[in-house]
Amino acid sequence: MGTIRHTVSIGQSFFISHPSYSHRLLGPACCYTGVASAPRPPPSPCGAMATNGAAGGPSTPATGSSLAAGGGGSGGAAGAVSYPPPSATSSELPAFELPPNVRLHPPTAQIRALMTIIRSAETSRADWIFSADRVIRLIVEFALNFLPVSPVTVTTPVDGAVHEGVAFSGKILGVSVVRAGEAMEPALRSCCRSCRIGKILIQRDEATAAPTLFFAKLPDDVASRHVLLLDPMLATGGSARMAIQALLDAGVPQSKIVFVSVLAARQGLAAVCAAYPDVSVVTAAVDAGLNAKKFIVPGVGDFGDRYFGTD
Repeated sequence: MGTIRHTVSIGQSFFISHPSYSHRLLGPACCYTGVASAPRPPPSPCGAMATNGAAGGPSTPATGSSLAAGGGGSGGAAGAVSYPPPSATSSELPAFELPPNVRLHPPTAQIRALMTIIRSAETSRADWIFSADRVIRLIVEFALNFLPVSPVTVTTPVDGAVHEGVAFSGKILGVSVVRAGEAMEPALRSCCRSCRIGKILIQRDEATAAPTLFFAKLPDDVASRHVLLLDPMLATGGSARMAIQALLDAGVPQSKIVFVSVLAARQGLAAVCAAYPDVSVVTAAVDAGLNAKKFIVPGVGDFGDRYFGTD
C-alpha cells in the first residue's frame, strides 16, 4: 500500500494511506487551498465533470479520513501544499482526531473540484448552485450507505438466474433544517422516490450564535423511521444539537439518525459527537475552525444566502 506525503506550510507533515484513507488525524490546518503558486480561477462545473470521469460516488462506505475532502486542491498537482493561516479562534487547537461516528467522504477529485468552486468568492451564482447541487447529491448518496439493508434474492431476466442482493430496511424520512437544509431536499428525493420530508426551523442569534427552536413538523410515525437530518453547514454545532434533540424528543433513537452536511468545523463535530455519540455524522469536508462571527473558516460563506440569492 502506498503512502502519500504532503508537506504543510507550518512545518508539519500529514500522512494518508491510500486507497483506504485509514488514518483519522486532522492537524491544525486541515483543508487544501492548492499548491503555493499564483491564484487560478476555479474550474468550471463542466470542466469538473469532464476531468473526473470514473471518479464518481463511493463504492465502499468509509468511516473517516486523515485529510478534509473538500479543500479545493489543484487536482493532482505535486509538491508543497499551502495552507491558510489558522483563524484567531483555531490557531491554538491541537491535532484533531475524527470521532468514530463521523463518516467523511473520501477526498475524490470530483469532490475536491466541486468544493473548490463553491468555496470561491468569485464563482457566479449559476455555477455556485450547479456545483452545490452536485456536491449535495454526492454526499446524500454517500449517506445512504449507512442505512441498514437486508438480504434479498431476485431472479434475473437471463435464464432465470438467481442473484443474492440486498434491499434497504425500514422507512426513510428526510428532515431539513430550514432554510439552508431545504437545498438538500431535491437530492434526497431524486435518490429516494416519494420520501417524506419533515421540517425543523431553528434561528441562530446573530450576536451570540445561540440557537432557538421555532418550529418542528414531523410525521406521526417518525419514531419508526430512519432519519436523514439535512443541514449543509455544521459550524458551532448548536443548531445541529437542537435539531437532533427535537428528533429524540419525538421518539427517534440516536442510532436511527444520520446528520448529513456538506461542510463541518472541528468544533461543531466535537460538540455534536460528544453529545450524541450514536448519531452518524456525514460530511464532505472538515474545516479548521470558526471566525469571530462563528462562520466556518475557510468555509464557503453563508450557504443559504449563496444558494437562494439573498447574499
